[in-house]
Amino acid sequence: MFLLDKSTLADFTSMSLAVFIPLSIANIVTLAFLYGEVRLLTGSTWAAALLHTTANAVTLALLIEGFVAVNPAGEIWFTPGGFGILGMALVSLAGLGLYTYRTKKEAHKINLMPH
Repeated sequence: MFLLDKSTLADFTSMSLAVFIPLSIANIVTLAFLYGEVRLLTGSTWAAALLHTTANAVTLALLIEGFVAVNPAGEIWFTPGGFGILGMALVSLAGLGLYTYRTKKEAHKINLMPH
């Protein structure tokens, strides 16, 4: 995103680069956690790829087609693209929930194995 010209970036966000880049990195990490857990739970990269593609298709359509307009003052907290703090918190909670479910499931499977 840093390499985009200013007008292209301005079409996407009203945040300054000093705010947008750290939020983007944090967003990538939280999404990687969620998609990684989906991949580990399903045993397939296709599930994670489908989730990623669907999320992009929905959020980009909402923003590009103008169905959702984000107030620039609140953009740091919430945007449909997930770059806001609230969106990252929700994605993190979903990833944590999947992680908890997966680890309990694996622990239960280990306990059922004969020793």
